[in-house]
Amino acid sequence: MDGGNDGVPNSIIRDILTSSEFQWKNAPTDQPGWLEKFWQVLKDWLHRALEAILPEYAEYADWLLIAILVSVALIVLGFLVYYFRKKRPRSRQNTEEEEPEKLFAPAVYQSQLGNAIQAQDWLNALRLTYLLVLSTLEQYRWVHSDRTLTNHQYFQEYRRRSQNSEMNRRMEQLTVDFEKAFYGTRSVAEVEFKSYHSEAQEFLSQVTPIIT
Repeated sequence: MDGGNDGVPNSIIRDILTSSEFQWKNAPTDQPGWLEKFWQVLKDWLHRALEAILPEYAEYADWLLIAILVSVALIVLGFLVYYFRKKRPRSRQNTEEEEPEKLFAPAVYQSQLGNAIQAQDWLNALRLTYLLVLSTLEQYRWVHSDRTLTNHQYFQEYRRRSQNSEMNRRMEQLTVDFEKAFYGTRSVAEVEFKSYHSEAQEFLSQVTPIIT
């Protein structure tokens, strides 16, 4: 008979080592993560709170917690949308502080327009083109300059005095295209500015002063 240490037979040693009572137990691998633990803590807290305040709704703790989290997420999302809209480039904001009390003379806008084109600032160039149109209309007495008037009100004033339906259509289109570009969220490309500037120049070439 084979002998092991201290004369213990090898067969007995094998039986002991292979016995299920002496096998190593693997540690469980499905331990919950921190997110699952956090979720469980929230559920337990809400369940206890409902049992203390509204026991008849305690069984709906899971759904109520989901509703609360979704509501918080929507509030945060709404705040972020509002925050980033407020942080749009200042060149797109038509605030009273940025606009003068009265329109400048057309020559002023012509000079500023040349600088904007040289700097390839197409959005500002489009804005100055529209202001050039309004300034020219004021110079010819089709509209009067007033900081409280909106772009649509300027157009309405021009339309009341103009008897030319084609010119009215062009002025309305210039106003609509300006507002879409200036108050939109996308950038203005050079080709868009050139198209708008061409339409404005064609319109201005047919504007004549009001003779009183």
